[in-house]
Amino acid sequence: MTSSLEQYLAELSDPDKPVVPSKLVNLSELSFEEMELFKTTWPEIGTGRRRQIVGWLEELQADDFVMDFDDVLIFCLDDPDSQVRVGALEALWACEEPSLINHLTGLLLGDAEHTVRAAAAKAADDADDELEAAMAGEKVEDDSDVPPVPDNLLAGTKADLEDAVIDLAMAMGWHQNHVNNHAKKHHSGTPSQLTHAGLQGLVTSMWQRMTDEQRAAYTEVSDE
Repeated sequence: MTSSLEQYLAELSDPDKPVVPSKLVNLSELSFEEMELFKTTWPEIGTGRRRQIVGWLEELQADDFVMDFDDVLIFCLDDPDSQVRVGALEALWACEEPSLINHLTGLLLGDAEHTVRAAAAKAADDADDELEAAMAGEKVEDDSDVPPVPDNLLAGTKADLEDAVIDLAMAMGWHQNHVNNHAKKHHSGTPSQLTHAGLQGLVTSMWQRMTDEQRAAYTEVSDE
């Protein structure tokens, strides 16, 4: 019996049928077996169409934090077309999957295309502290070396804590999708879904990921 994903992949690989962006939700959070099916089908799709699909995946994931195309996009980092690889890198800016580390390192050091190497460098720059530290062969800063979270950040109502998350994200250069992904993976929900205590935990983990320069800049602005 043909599965719904098999039917969709047959449609996706048909050059006579347009790519419908809303249907790409079928590629979100694929199981292991589904990913194997996707890997078999992907090379059969034309180059221009693969470029188009990756571009749409980036837009969909940025617009809706529930969408998770990371596994598909990481697989696309090995695509034979450089534009597909660049598109996948740009779409993975908020990815925190440990498996991304080896891919970024390999592309930075070994990809023949300058555009891909540049995109990999930017992806590494946009990644969170664990990824950057791993690529540099360093350890993430120990909690004991991080200054305590300012009392004013953890005090106040739930709304105050949500505002603190926004302020910290701005200081860190994080976009909303990055905040949502981090919160989901480390605190089991987006900021709006977290309890008061959950938001305190999110604020604390964001503070610990800031560089000394970011903390200093944030403190200076908040004291004004």
